[in-house]
Amino acid sequence: MFIHIGGEKMVSLRDVIGIFAIHNSEPTDLTGLFPGHMKSESLTMVQSPGGEIKSAVLTPSHVYLSPISSLTLKRRAENLYRDLEDMETEEKTD
Repeated sequence: MFIHIGGEKMVSLRDVIGIFAIHNSEPTDLTGLFPGHMKSESLTMVQSPGGEIKSAVLTPSHVYLSPISSLTLKRRAENLYRDLEDMETEEKTD
């Protein structure tokens, strides 16, 4: 399953390590949030179009900067997991 993180960007939920709130930060200031990962893992920073950065989505290979709040992204992920659990439950009862 994929989560929409802004603009035309979708990320696989399996790849999401964390979703972090960003407040009044420039993209260049964000390397301080993930210092070990940015250096050792060679992460690529990708900014979704759509305005002010409100969250960062960390995956094994990227840090996606999103104009969507971390709370909204969290709710989307929870809803996707809930829908998946409901589908699995329905399959078991059939």
